[in-house]
Amino acid sequence: MATKPPGCLLDRVMTVAVSVSAVAFAAVAVRHLAAPSRGAVTAAPRYNPGDRIADIPGLELDRSNGSSLFLLVHPACAHCTRSMPFYRVLLAHRAKRAPGVRFLVASRDASQKLEAYLKEHRLEPDASASIPAEAPFPLVLTPTIVSIKPGGVVSRVWTGVLTPENERAVLDEVDWLASPADRP
Repeated sequence: MATKPPGCLLDRVMTVAVSVSAVAFAAVAVRHLAAPSRGAVTAAPRYNPGDRIADIPGLELDRSNGSSLFLLVHPACAHCTRSMPFYRVLLAHRAKRAPGVRFLVASRDASQKLEAYLKEHRLEPDASASIPAEAPFPLVLTPTIVSIKPGGVVSRVWTGVLTPENERAVLDEVDWLASPADRP
């Protein structure tokens, strides 16, 4: 009859203890990752047509005497970078057809980072600003374009990389913003 080496029972106890600990750790990790963290955005806040837009210092989004196109970007956002060629087309269209419509850009990044990003992509808005991290602003998804009528009233909102149809809709919106006599 073979004898068991000393410590064999201890090895089994340790193996069971390590296995139980690993299962408990995995259960806690899965529960933690599945639950939203405090302050996490569970639904994408956004503006709807007719809402009044919150102001961002330096941009005067809520000014009453003109229309604006507002672009929210993030320099690390691949969709924002992918959309830059359209934003340059949009600026050229606006310059030709609607020079009175302001083109404004903001980001949650520091203003130096935003300015470098805009310069790198040859985008020259009328104004740009950094949204302070502590400032409540209901848009978080980037890129987002908001069409703003006089008085800071939201006309339309587009989020993400635009389809060709939505790009056309944005260009049409610029034309609409430029013709105040035709507005409801």
